[in-house]
Amino acid sequence: MSRYQQLVQKATAIAFILGPTMFVLAASVKLSVAMGRESFVEGVLVGYGSILFVVIYLELAGKLGKEMPYLGFACAVFGLVGMTAGMVPAAARIWESVFIQHGVNESIWVLLRETPKLLALGALAPLGPLTSILLGIGFWRVSIYSRWTAALLIIAGFAFILAQAFQIGLLFFYPLATVAWMIALAPIGWRSLADSPQ
Repeated sequence: MSRYQQLVQKATAIAFILGPTMFVLAASVKLSVAMGRESFVEGVLVGYGSILFVVIYLELAGKLGKEMPYLGFACAVFGLVGMTAGMVPAAARIWESVFIQHGVNESIWVLLRETPKLLALGALAPLGPLTSILLGIGFWRVSIYSRWTAALLIIAGFAFILAQAFQIGLLFFYPLATVAWMIALAPIGWRSLADSPQ
């Protein structure tokens, strides 16, 4: 393994740890603010988490693709598109904070959520958690990872869609999704770090 490959392996392992951590922290911030309000800190954390999840999903899709090429390919495409599109609602939380700080009414969030121009990209964001569900189903069938990991990926994807896309049980399903991702993904990162050459 070349030095470059070693560095990529370590960076990928760190993404498996930091990505879910960013989402857990974002959910914690959401729990600490009022239900009807958004937090720019949450937006920043979700933004960085989404970037790291691109790495995670591409790595997992590559592993799944060795056994199930079409599903692996779909997960790679959906994960890339969904998590990059997830930057739109993350950035909207930051924009809302800036606008409010400069005197705009808090109804700006409703405007940002309902503007069709933003939905042109933001509507793709649910592909991110859908990728988690598809990966979980694939890993359940091919046993690359434990059944617990597969089940947690499925639970996380469904919970995140319920919380963020449908606004159902946000204060329950949002933290549930992030913790499920943390339990499923962080151990993969720690194992990879332990196995990587020094």
